[in-house]
Order: sequence, then C-alpha cells, then structure tokens
Amino acid sequence: MKRLLVIFVTFICSFGLFGQEVSVKVDPETPIKNETFNLIFSIQTESEDRPYISFDPGHARVLGRERQGISINTRIVNGQFTTIRTVTYAYQVVADRAGQVNIRDINVDIGGNTVQVEPIRFNVLETSPRPREIFAKVVADTEEAFIGQGIDVRYYLYYRTSIVGREIEQFPRLDNFTKRFHMPGRDSVETVQYQGNVYRRMYVYGARVFPQREGFVTVDPIRIRVQYTRERGGSSPFGMRTREYATRTVMSEPIRINVRDLPGEGVPSSFRGLVGEHSFNISSIRDKHLVNEPIEIRLSVEGGGALEEFSAPLLYDDDALEEFDRQSNLQETSFSEARKDFNYIFLGRAPGEIRSRDFYYSYFDYKNEEYIERSIRLPGFVIDGPSGSPAPSGSDSVDSRKQPVERVTLPTSLRLISPNFEIATYRTGINTIQFLSWLLFSICVGLIIFLLKDLWAVRLGKVRVYKLTQEIIQNGVTYSSLYELVKELDEDGQNYVSLKEYIKESKLDDELKNYFINLINKTEGAGYSDLAKSKKVKVKKEKLHALIKGLR
Repeated sequence: MKRLLVIFVTFICSFGLFGQEVSVKVDPETPIKNETFNLIFSIQTESEDRPYISFDPGHARVLGRERQGISINTRIVNGQFTTIRTVTYAYQVVADRAGQVNIRDINVDIGGNTVQVEPIRFNVLETSPRPREIFAKVVADTEEAFIGQGIDVRYYLYYRTSIVGREIEQFPRLDNFTKRFHMPGRDSVETVQYQGNVYRRMYVYGARVFPQREGFVTVDPIRIRVQYTRERGGSSPFGMRTREYATRTVMSEPIRINVRDLPGEGVPSSFRGLVGEHSFNISSIRDKHLVNEPIEIRLSVEGGGALEEFSAPLLYDDDALEEFDRQSNLQETSFSEARKDFNYIFLGRAPGEIRSRDFYYSYFDYKNEEYIERSIRLPGFVIDGPSGSPAPSGSDSVDSRKQPVERVTLPTSLRLISPNFEIATYRTGINTIQFLSWLLFSICVGLIIFLLKDLWAVRLGKVRVYKLTQEIIQNGVTYSSLYELVKELDEDGQNYVSLKEYIKESKLDDELKNYFINLINKTEGAGYSDLAKSKKVKVKKEKLHALIKGLR
C-alpha cells in the first residue's frame, strides 16, 4: 500500500510538469575572458504564465537579460488540442578571469511549478585561439598622470565582418574624473592592423578626462550591442554560402591609470591649478574713460587643462575701479584643448590713472615636472571727469568738452509768445481727475498682469525654459534636454560640462539633489547616443517645477 502511494504522488508531480521542458546553452561554447557571452534559456510549456528564472553565476557577472522570441505550436493529442509555447531568454554574462565557470542552482518557475536544471560547467579562455571577429577596446594616451592632467580617452569598435548596426548599451561613468565628453563624427572608420590582423576600426565614443585624486583610478569600460552578419553552417543547394544576422554584445577591458599628486615644493603664488602648458591673452582697451563709464576687458585662457574648474582671477585692485560684472564662456578648440574667455566689466568711480602692470600666472609642466611662471601686461588707462558725474550713454562715449557747439539762428518771422497763465491754471484744476484716472488704469493693468503672470513670464524672455519644460513633462527627459534646461536657468552664464557636479553644488535641498542625480545616472549616456529619442525617462512634474524654482 505504501509503495502504491509513492507511485501515485510521483505520477501527480510528473503530470504537473508535463509539457514543461527547459534547456540551457552557452553561446559561444568557449567564451573569452572579459568578453560577453550569452546564457540562453529555451523553455517549452503549456502554461501562459511568465517563467521566473534564477541561477548562481559563480564568479561570472550577469549584465542583462532580454527575451529573444516566442513560438507557439498546436498539436492534437488523443483528439484534444494541445498548445506548446517556446520562450527564449538570453542572459548577457561576462567572466573577469579565465578558468572553469559553474552555473549552479538553476531553477525555472512556471505557474507555480519549478523545473530544476542540472548545473552547467564550461571553460573561459584567457585569449581567443583565433582572431576575434568583433571586440571593443579603450585607448588612453597615457597610463601615468598627475592630478588635473588632461588625458585623451577614446573607445573603438574593431570588426572583421559586416556591421549592420550598433548601439551603446552602457556608457563609461568615469566617476573619479572631471570629464569633457566627445561624440565622433560620421567619418570615424579606418583600417588598422591589430595583433597581426587587419581590422576596420570605428571610433564610437571619447572624452578628455582629468583625474581628481591620487592613486590608481579606473577608466571604465564601454558596452556595445552589435548587429552583424555571419556565415551560416553548410551551404545552399547551388553551392553558395549563406549568411545570417546575429547580435552580440562586446565590452572593452577597463584600464588603470596611476595618478600622482602635484609636487609641494616650488609652487609659485600665482599657481591656480592649471596642469599643462597654457597661454593668457588680454584684450586692448582705450587709453581714456569717463567716470561711471563701463570699461570692458576680456581675458582669454587657452590650453589642455581642466578649464572647467578654473575661475576668473582678479585683474585690477584699485579704489578708483569697481568691478560690476564677470562672465565666462568655455569653447573647445580641439579634442585636447579648449579656450575659456572671462569678460570683465569695471566702472570708474573717481578720476585718476590706472597704471599698467604685470599680471603673473603659472602652470605645472608635467613633462619636465616643474612649475613655470609667465606674465602678461595689463593695460593702463585714465579715468577722466568730475567725481559722481552721470554715465554717458553707449560704450563709445565722447568727451563733450571737446565737441564744437552748434549755434542755431531763429528766423526773424518767429516771435516769442508769453505764457497764458489762465490756461495753465485751468489745466491745474483738472489734474486731480487725470491723476485718479491714471491711478485706476494702473490698478487695472496691475490686476491683469497678476492674473496672467505665467503668460507674461513666458513672453518676457522665458520662452525657451517653458518649451523645454513642456517637452520634458510630455515626452520624458534625456541627459541633453536636462542639460539644456539647467543651462537656460543658469544666470551666471557658466558653461558647465558636468551636470551632476553642478546639481551637487547648487542650493537645492538634499532630497531634490538626490532625485535629479539618480535621474542623471539613468540618462547620462543615453542623452548623446544615436538612439537617444528611445531612451527617455519620465520625470515627476512637481520635482521639475521645484528644480526650476530652486535654480532661478
């Protein structure tokens, strides 16, 4: 009796798993270290429930999962229709070291029934035994640098087959660097030789980075999904080889850079953190200005250092001058260099002479490991006019004392008419009515402006912010659209390259900072990818309005 009960329970459990079959394979069968491979699950089931897959990848890392397809097959068994669904899932996996990999504890739950799969064991090779068809590689122009030194980093896609399309799945974060990202142009493919083989090399991403701390820092890898064509096994009936489309995800190996601190000896007082050769230039100005007349001076700094972090230096320190405004603009001149312009506006408050003097600046020459100091000549000028005189209109003012006086002769037919005091007295009598009318009119206009303040805000110079806000709320946010919005809200006119650092240094509350930093992490790479429009992230309307209000 006990034996029959065991057989009956086994039969019931087998019946519950009837029609459910799971197979797992590795593609390619012999993966390469630091190259992604697919762990493909093929599940046959009669259930319409979504399967839940779990497993222990060992020392390998799972990068992502996608459903590759589903097929439905209907059969007649014993006069009844039976529908078998075959669902295929592909897990993207990478192994950081060579050797044997064990995929254990593989369980597939389908509609409450669990199918256990035997562990899978396979070997990961240190290098490929034959030339690789497709791989990604990051190249840095140096592996040893100083803090603040500019490093050119370029990411390439190498291939020996026909590429149909590619998509950057994960951009490098480069958290330990100040960075200046670059997207390649159309003509970014070249033929190169690598390890004795000829490849086509596509430049897919790049950055000018500046390390911010001492020690070893990592240049993060890039992950690229590539669709390509490959030869299918066998041949056609006509003796011709056939080709098929395939998809593979490749990832570059990370590289480490040894970062050294700047020497503490021999640092000149004019050193402001620039690493690498830089040049300073000052614009010319007129020799004479009037009191309260705006005096505009431009200082240009050009070089390969982190000009994003370089602030405007003090040029003049004189009691007769008052600095009114200071703005800056950063512009890239090449992949490795940039120029930052500082626009100063001074006001002359009292007559006097501003003498010309030498302005000293310095930078650290990382090639010779020494500080170099240079100087430029600041122009001198004279402030003329009585103290406290009104400012003339326009920037190109003229000294009125040197201008000839034009005398006007009236025709003899014109005569002066004495004022009519009676009419003046009458007009004075109705001024009270006019005043009340104008007061009532002003109140009405103020009420209309108050009721339509949002419309006026849009019409008075905020059209761009309004359009960007509406587009983000309706369609979602990308890194580029959020960058443009913050740039429009920035009243200082700064050219911020790192949006995340700008949010961190803003006056927003911590909760709002964390919200938008997490949002930037999701959209940071996608904002400049070819498929940016399909990678938009929804943003909370109230959070967006709080950001706009906090940055204004």
